[in-house]
Amino acid sequence: MDSFDDFRMCSRSTNELFGLCDDNQFNMEPAYLDERNEETWIATVHNLYEEEVFFYPIDHCNLIPRLADGSEPKQCDGLLKFNESIAFVELKSRAGRKSRQWIDKAEEQLRVSIDYFRQFEFISSIPDKRAYVVNNKRPKVHSSQAMRAERFEKETDFLLRIKADIFTDES
Repeated sequence: MDSFDDFRMCSRSTNELFGLCDDNQFNMEPAYLDERNEETWIATVHNLYEEEVFFYPIDHCNLIPRLADGSEPKQCDGLLKFNESIAFVELKSRAGRKSRQWIDKAEEQLRVSIDYFRQFEFISSIPDKRAYVVNNKRPKVHSSQAMRAERFEKETDFLLRIKADIFTDES
């Protein structure tokens, strides 16, 4: 993979507000960008300057090689690219009481994807790198996740955010 052009699927938006959806997760369909149906959005993307934002689905797209047993690795749902920024995104829609479990799983999915894609020069050369764990059923996460985010950044070189809103002008 030499550039973003090598991704087989991509969608884009210049809307000030749009969403990321994963309502086909049980049908093994990839996540997607949506500009119209806010009730289906798991992540809300705030593109205040209406710049071009690209979404590349990862999970269920056969980008990351299968494991030795033939199964797909646990990977994140997709990647946003805008300006000089990239953001890996894991979408969850669970109201469970045990927040640590879904956050742990989402963090692992982000790490698998980041570890795979960091080998490509076009990814490693981007200055603003982020990773988002989004759960529309649990949009507020305790501030106790600050240590997790610090450790994640130290180990991956990506800023970790655990929230339901993604701002393209945030760093």
